Amino acid sequence: MTRDTVRLVAKRTAQGLVAFILFGCGLLPVGPKPDSTRSDGGVATGGGGSLTLAIDAVTAPARVGTLTPANGRTFLEVALALTNTSAAHAVGLDRAFFRVSTDTGLDVQASGATSVAQNPCAADLSVATGGTARCHVVFELPSGAHGTRLSYDDGQGDTTWSGLPAPGTGGGSGLKKNFMLLVDKSASMNDPIDSSNITTKLEALKAGLGNFVASSGAAVRLGLALFPTDSMCGATASITRDLPSPSTADDGAATDACATASSGVLSSVQAITPAGGTPTSISLAFLGSAPSFTSTGDGRSGVVVLITDGLPNCNPSNPNTCADPLACQCTLSSCGFSGSTFCTTGCLDQAASVAQIRALKSQGISTAVVGIGASVGGNTALTLSAMAREGGLACTGPARCLSGAWHVSSAADLAAVLADITGASAAP
Repeated sequence: MTRDTVRLVAKRTAQGLVAFILFGCGLLPVGPKPDSTRSDGGVATGGGGSLTLAIDAVTAPARVGTLTPANGRTFLEVALALTNTSAAHAVGLDRAFFRVSTDTGLDVQASGATSVAQNPCAADLSVATGGTARCHVVFELPSGAHGTRLSYDDGQGDTTWSGLPAPGTGGGSGLKKNFMLLVDKSASMNDPIDSSNITTKLEALKAGLGNFVASSGAAVRLGLALFPTDSMCGATASITRDLPSPSTADDGAATDACATASSGVLSSVQAITPAGGTPTSISLAFLGSAPSFTSTGDGRSGVVVLITDGLPNCNPSNPNTCADPLACQCTLSSCGFSGSTFCTTGCLDQAASVAQIRALKSQGISTAVVGIGASVGGNTALTLSAMAREGGLACTGPARCLSGAWHVSSAADLAAVLADITGASAAP
């Protein structure tokens, strides 16, 4: 069913005007409000007037993260945009505030699987007055039931709702996501991947990506950005390899475009020479403002896959300096003295990196964090985990996980992790 087959009909009764959404053969009453409107996608919406709920995508995935639905049930995943048009306070995005009504007369609360979805709706998210936030919410429906309406109610008088199109229709739903690899090529990538292996981290990266592209390059939409861009602290300022051209279908031509783009990404990674520092936060900020990634126009979701081996630094705006060693948490052998080159840029840049990942999430862009090599233990693991937990695409299984961040120690590990993140290893 396409958007064009979703129609709004009305019937006048003694109680007033009752609107219905007509989905094929089913009628769903959506309330007596005569001011109910239609969204740009043609699906009826409504509510208390201070909030607007829009549906970006509806899918029925076989699994969410590593989770599968219970026997006799199916997942329904909704990518939504909640706009606070006039509420005088911030409204929350706790998954508990959402429910789906089905064509069998059930009201279903959001599933705990929401927490492992990409960019999940969560209790720590909110929408300020005049703002819009995007997130995903997952429901488990009885097999054979179909979601027809998504409702929001925070229990504080803030309510809204939207009709649901069928899974795979509207808003780019069902289309492959865009995955932008953000690859760290700092000098430490030339170090051995661990103390017992002379293979360098960069060699493992090149081989692992090569294995992944060989097996799945035509199945995923890849782009590439690199940092640093010089031998010091140059942050990402351009896309090294563009994503495949925007497309509203995943047909044969799109598959060929994926294969070509993936081959180009691999070619650029094979040409990397390690040098410089780790300007992670500024590079993430660039991706959040790059139209070729954030505004593709085909309704596809975006994911940043950050592959790094060390602590973020290289931020000249870092409020911490070597003048306060405890606050600085120097990431180098020495950050020098006040006024020296690395007194600021050598300090740990965790707070800004986490903030940039959170900002990407508010744009509907998830971030997966992949740590490569033995150097991602200790403080590095804590930092990468803090970043990963904000990205909306955390590692949830026991294997290769560091409290939300992926950890790889070989080319085979990296190929497997990339397959997990992109869904190339998912069952059809």
